[in-house]
This record gives sequence, C-alpha cells and structure tokens, in this order.
Amino acid sequence: MKSAIQHNLIEISETNSSLEYTSRKMDCSEYIFHFQPIVQVSAEGYKMIGAEALIRKVSNGTVLLPDAFIEELEASDALAELMKDHILKTAVQLNCILLENDTFKVSFNVPPSMLTHSFVDFIENKFSNCKWLCLEITERTKVTDFTTAKGVIDRLRKLGIDIYLDDVGSGFGDNYYLQEFDITGVKIDKSFTSRIAHGDSKVIDCYIKMYHELGLNIVAEGVETKEQTNALLKRGVHRQQGYYFYKPLPLKKLLMWKQFELIAFKNKQVVNQSQLDKVIKLP
Repeated sequence: MKSAIQHNLIEISETNSSLEYTSRKMDCSEYIFHFQPIVQVSAEGYKMIGAEALIRKVSNGTVLLPDAFIEELEASDALAELMKDHILKTAVQLNCILLENDTFKVSFNVPPSMLTHSFVDFIENKFSNCKWLCLEITERTKVTDFTTAKGVIDRLRKLGIDIYLDDVGSGFGDNYYLQEFDITGVKIDKSFTSRIAHGDSKVIDCYIKMYHELGLNIVAEGVETKEQTNALLKRGVHRQQGYYFYKPLPLKKLLMWKQFELIAFKNKQVVNQSQLDKVIKLP
C-alpha cells in the first residue's frame, strides 16, 4: 500500500509512476515554469488575481522561450506527464495562498491533444478542490475529436475548473469552439493588444463586444504600456497581463508578491509598484 502526503487541496502518492514514465521518455529536468501575474485593473490601481504558468527550457545555461521548443515538446508523448508533474508541484507550493484566497486562479496551457478523459481522471484523483485551476486551450493545433473534447471539457467544468481559449483570433477555430464548448473566458492575443492604443482596433473591438455579450471573462495579454491598459479599461477589459505590470516570475517570487498583497489587504493598505519591486528583489 502506497503512503501519501496529505494536503488540504491535494493528495499525492510518494511513489509516482507517471513521473518515472516521464524520466524514461525525456529529460524533464531541463524544463521549468515561470508565472506571469494576471491582475484586476481599476481606476485606483491593480491587484493580482491569478497567474499563468509559462514553460521555459534551460539549455547550456540559457533559458529558452517556448518558440524555440514548444512544437517538438507538444509532439512528444511526455508532455502530458510533464504538465501533471508541474500542476502538482504548483499546488503544493501555493497551498497556503490558495487556502486563504479561494478566488485565486493558476492557468496552465494545454494543447488539444491533452483533452483526454485520462487527464480528467488524474485531476479527480489528485485534487479535492479544483477551483484554483484554470486550463487555457492553445490553438497551435486543431481539435480533431470534438465529441471527446466536449465530454472532457464538460467534466472539467463540473469540477469547477475554468476553461479559457488562449490567443483568440490567432489560431484555429476559436469562434467555433465558443459555440461547441463550455468556455469560461478568452485570452486576447498580444498582437491585438499592441494595436489597441493606436486606433487600429476595429477587429478586436468587435471581438470584445461579442465576448461581453456572451458573458465570458476576458484577459488581455501582452500589456506593455499605460496607454494600452487605459484603452482596455475603456472597453471594459479589467483583467490584464503583461510586462507593464510584471514579467514572468519564479514561483517563489510570485508567492512573496501574493503574501505581501494579502497582508496589505488585511491592514487596509494600498500596494504600489515600488513596494512590489522591493518585495520581488528580496532573496
């Protein structure tokens, strides 16, 4: 009988055959995740409401961005096990934050190939509370089995997991997915965000209007300037993500940020950027 480590959110077997499987297929130690804050913006400022896990590859001491390796990784049979491993590790390390703030969400990108019932079985078996988890369906490849994908998404939604379409407007079939699947929200691609403050926004304005009418959550990615965040606010897009707020951070730094925010909130204090910078720079 396997012993287990019991957490308030998850139960993880100490003997994990899936991770043994991964190590046989590829060297997963070269892959790491950084977390980019997702913030809720208002006229008064912003606060972190979640984060997106962004995969990186360390090669010869150099950190590579996904464009350099993601197609090869998604084509491998070890991607699903790698994602499971990091979802578990994230839940363990963020446990104290997730228990204290039940609206905080952590997003992981999943290709259509991961929309399988075995993946849902893994989630059900490992987590007693799934409401902290958000899955972003990437659109680099098409959904080929709509019946299975719909059934998987329905099961994930029943567990309380949010489902987003990533980089809408830049990939395959996002409007059809909105029609067929139980989607919680959308991520606006940075290529649209970069144009929105310069009057070149006819297409994204139509998208945003449609998303609002459908009752979807909207997150704008790639926000880099004050002009962009203000233009998004005028269009009712309050959830934003990008270097204007903060770059992707190691999980330890993300945890420090959120803990600082929670303490400030309890003391009814307003957090500003200079304070956050000091916190992030702590060892």
